[in-house]
Amino acid sequence: MLRILIIGLLCTSVAKAQIAPPILRCIKQDTLLWTPPVNACGAFVSHLIYYSRNIAGPYTILSTVNNPTQNKYFFNNVLGGAWYFYMESNFNCPNLARRQSDTVTNFPPSITPISAVSVLTGNQVEIRWRRNTSPQVAGYIIYRNTNIGWIPIDTVRSRDSVRYVDLRAMPQTQSEGYQVLAMDACGTTSLFDVPHQTIFLQATQQKCEQSVRLKWQLYQNWANQIGRHEVWVSVNGRLPYLYRSLGSTDTTFTYTGVNNGERLVFSIKTIQNFTNLTVKSNDLSLTAAVIQPVKRLSLKNINVTQNNHVELIWSWNQDAKVDTVRVWRDGAIAFRRKQARPLDDDGTLTDTTVDASKKSYSYKIQSQDECDTLRISNYAKTILLKGGPEPKNVNKLNWTPFELEGGRITNYQVYRTVQGITTAAGGLLLANVFDFEDVVKPDEPEVCYVVAAQYEYRNYDGNTEKAVSKSNRTCVNQYVHIFVPNAFTPNGKNPEFKPLVAFESNLTTYQMSIFDRWGQRLFETTNPMIGWDGAGLPQGIYTYMIRLAQKNGSPVSENGTFLLLR
Repeated sequence: MLRILIIGLLCTSVAKAQIAPPILRCIKQDTLLWTPPVNACGAFVSHLIYYSRNIAGPYTILSTVNNPTQNKYFFNNVLGGAWYFYMESNFNCPNLARRQSDTVTNFPPSITPISAVSVLTGNQVEIRWRRNTSPQVAGYIIYRNTNIGWIPIDTVRSRDSVRYVDLRAMPQTQSEGYQVLAMDACGTTSLFDVPHQTIFLQATQQKCEQSVRLKWQLYQNWANQIGRHEVWVSVNGRLPYLYRSLGSTDTTFTYTGVNNGERLVFSIKTIQNFTNLTVKSNDLSLTAAVIQPVKRLSLKNINVTQNNHVELIWSWNQDAKVDTVRVWRDGAIAFRRKQARPLDDDGTLTDTTVDASKKSYSYKIQSQDECDTLRISNYAKTILLKGGPEPKNVNKLNWTPFELEGGRITNYQVYRTVQGITTAAGGLLLANVFDFEDVVKPDEPEVCYVVAAQYEYRNYDGNTEKAVSKSNRTCVNQYVHIFVPNAFTPNGKNPEFKPLVAFESNLTTYQMSIFDRWGQRLFETTNPMIGWDGAGLPQGIYTYMIRLAQKNGSPVSENGTFLLLR
C-alpha cells in the first residue's frame, strides 16, 4: 500500500509540471527582447513566437527560434499598427505542457489615470492611480511639477502598485502637481495624462471680526464632478472634527468665533460625486491673533475717597483687548486713559478732578478697542452727605441716595468718627431713609460722618454679589453753649465770675468784658479759662458782655448782669 501511494504522488507531481517559456520582457524599436528559460526536463528543441492584431487573438506562429541562447527577434512591422506577442518553449519533455509567456505589444503602455492626490497628516502627499491594463507594464514613474517643469521623482517597480507617498513635497506652501507614467521593462513609457494637483489651503485672519477666512482652489480633472467640500478644524491640539459641509463649487469659508491665542488647524476635504472618493488639503496651522471685544462692561461700585475724589470700580471680560477707557461724568466725557495690557477682571480708576463733598456725580465707563468697537457700562451716582448742628446737642445728617443701574439698595449705615475712633452710629437704616440725627456728648465737639450704602447686584455670570458704596466725609462742629452765673462771692465758694463754655474747642475767638453800672469797663479777657475776681470793688450789680465766634462761622453775642456779693 505504501508503494502505491508514493507512485501516485510522483504521477501527480509530473502532471503539474510544465515547460517554462522565455521571459518576454518588452519590445524596443520593433525588437522583441526576452530571457531564455531553464528547463531540466529534457533537451531544447525551439522557441515559438506567436503574434496577433488583437490581444484576445487568434494568435499564429510568427517565427521559430532554434538557438537556445538567442534573446531577441526583430519584427519587420511593414503593416504598422499594434501587434501582440507571446512565446512558448519546446523541450524534449514528454507528457509536459508548454506554458505561455506574458503578452506584450509593440505599442507603448496606455495612459495611467490618476484617481486622486491628497495631503496626509504631516503634509506628505499620497498619489493614487488606477492599475494600468497594458500587458507589458513593469512599473510606474512618478512625476512632480516644479519651477523648471515636470521632473521624475521616483519609480515604482510593480505593475500592481496603485499608491505612492511623496515624502519631500511641500503642499503647505503651494499646490503640488503630479503625473503617473506607466513603463515597460525597456523603459518605454506611456503618454502624459491630465495632471492632478493637491488642494492648497490658505488663510487670512480678520482680527476685528474675530474670524479666519479660508481660501482654496477647486480640485481639477476628476472623471466625476465634485460632490461637496468639508471644513475640518482642530482647536488647541484636540482631534479634528467636521465643522461645516459646503457646496461643490465653494472655494472660500469664514470661520467665526475665534478666541485670541487659540491654536487652530484647518483642512479641506473634497468628496467626489457618486464614488465618495476623498482628497484632503494641506493642514493649515495658525495661532489666532484677533482683537477680543469687550463682551461685558459693568460699573460695579463707586466710592468717595477721604480726599473727596471719586473711585470707580468696574469689570469686563479679561480676554478683551481694550485700547482706550473713557470716563463719562454727568453726561459728558470727563477724561480718557490709554489702557495697557494685561487687564485684571476688576479695573479701578480715580477721578481726581472733582470735589465730591460739594456735589453728587454720576458716572459711566466707555471702552474702545483697536478696531474702534465701543462699549458703554451702566451708570452709578455718588452719595453726597451733608450735616450740621441742631439745638440740644444734636447733629443732623442728610444725604442723596446711592444709585447703581442694575443694583438694589438694601440699607444704609452711618459711621461716626471721634478723635480717630470710628464706630457705627445706630443700626441699619432702610433703603428709603436719607437722614439721621446723632446726639453728641459735651466732650464730642467735632464728629465726622460717612454714610455707606449696602447693595446687591447681579454680575455677568448670573451670580448675586454684595458690595458697599461710601459717601464723602463730613464733619459737624456742635454749637458752643455758654452758661453764665448770676452771682459770685470773691471770698467764698465762687471766688470769680467765669462763664462755663460747653464745646469750647469749637471756639475760634472769645471776648468777655465787665462794666460797672455807669458803663465803665472794669475787666476784659480773650481767654475763656480766665475769670474776673472783682478785687477792690464793692458789692453790687455789674454788667457783662460776651462775644465769640465758632468754627462753623456762626457768631454768638450775649449780654447780662450779675451780683457781686461780699
